[in-house]
Amino acid sequence: MERLLTGVLFALVPASALAQIPESDVLQCTALASNADRLACYDAIGDRIPAASAAVAARRVAAAEAARKAEIDAAARKVETFGAESTSKRDMIAEDRLSELKVVISRAELDELGRYYLSLENGQVWKQLDGTLATVRSGDTAVLERSATGGYRLKIEGRSTTVRAARVR
Repeated sequence: MERLLTGVLFALVPASALAQIPESDVLQCTALASNADRLACYDAIGDRIPAASAAVAARRVAAAEAARKAEIDAAARKVETFGAESTSKRDMIAEDRLSELKVVISRAELDELGRYYLSLENGQVWKQLDGTLATVRSGDTAVLERSATGGYRLKIEGRSTTVRAARVR
């Protein structure tokens, strides 16, 4: 098996790069009994080869980018699921939920009772359940917070009034 790995190493690396690696280093790796130690030894040799180093660096960059994308996706999912327990999207609820969401209002409409329905830039729609809000306009920033009783509080940033709210969709 060691000879196969050595052969693969030599087959994948250009001859000019191999000339930079002493044969004794490769033989030293081959002599290691532990698979993990042997692999670490070969990796150390590979890091000394410019072409291999570039490939390793590219893999590391790709892995870091994938981790960053996963983190961004997780954050977006938290925003998407904020308040979902009051809609048909209950199955979307994540365990590590946000406690507060700040988002810009794209449209504000009053119903016949004088309560607001707010369409937010993230696509969510929330309705005011009680209280009185001063005039709300497109472009205002809504601050939605989880309340201690399990509902949500809505506040327009820069104003002191807070009302109960529920997510419609």
